[in-house]
Amino acid sequence: MERSMAGSAKLAIKWLDPGPAENTIDLIPQHWFAHETSETFKQHTVLDANELSCGRVRCNLSVRGSTVLLDYAGEHTEINERLGFIVGCTRLVFSDSNRSGTPDVEWRDKDQTAFSGTWKTDPKLKLLPWKNFDRFRPKDAEQGQRELYRKVAVRQGQSAFRDKLVAAYGGRCAVTGCTIDEVLEAAHIEPYATGRNNDASNGILLRADIHTLFDLGIIRVRRSYIIEAPESIRAALSLPHRLLVVPDDSAQRPCPDGLERKWVLMDQMPPD
Repeated sequence: MERSMAGSAKLAIKWLDPGPAENTIDLIPQHWFAHETSETFKQHTVLDANELSCGRVRCNLSVRGSTVLLDYAGEHTEINERLGFIVGCTRLVFSDSNRSGTPDVEWRDKDQTAFSGTWKTDPKLKLLPWKNFDRFRPKDAEQGQRELYRKVAVRQGQSAFRDKLVAAYGGRCAVTGCTIDEVLEAAHIEPYATGRNNDASNGILLRADIHTLFDLGIIRVRRSYIIEAPESIRAALSLPHRLLVVPDDSAQRPCPDGLERKWVLMDQMPPD
């Protein structure tokens, strides 16, 4: 394997061993190593042999002293394997407790108890492009404030659709019960255009942070309204195991089939 660090961007681990992962690259944000932590849920991008994104893999991050563990097994095994990733644990060993420089890399399969040998190949630095497609450069304070309001309005959702959901859910987040109107957003279940795209049954009223995690597939609502989430996320946000709030009118409740199609589509299509 090769591993390289470019500035404050990413640690790139290129797997050279013959096998299913050959020539794939794990892109791990370097800032993850800034502070010690234990069992923190993370996702990072994996590139295929052509250096195109082939998806985002889930793991628990632990940082202690000069050692970093990225555990892709445990509660993440099922979804990672469904997405076609090899499941196990990566151990990064830095030369000091500041976790700077290029680490040694070790690997352990999910059914193994010990890490395999450390690869000590000379690092080949490789600058991986970082593109910012959403630059925010207002010409003055007034334009900046208008743009901020516009972004909030877009994120909250189309006015008529959001109004439907606010009424259907009694102004409460379906997951947390939050009643602060300014942070409640209209989350689409199936975002593409359909005849019922803006029906209440194709949406869920969610608090802003829950909405983001829902769109990323980190928090998932199943057809029975069971909430799935990594245990670290569930604990940090005090998530319930089922939706706390659903509309009284059954026709306005989240469409069970739509929820299942959402996750099937997300698992089959890697991000851009």
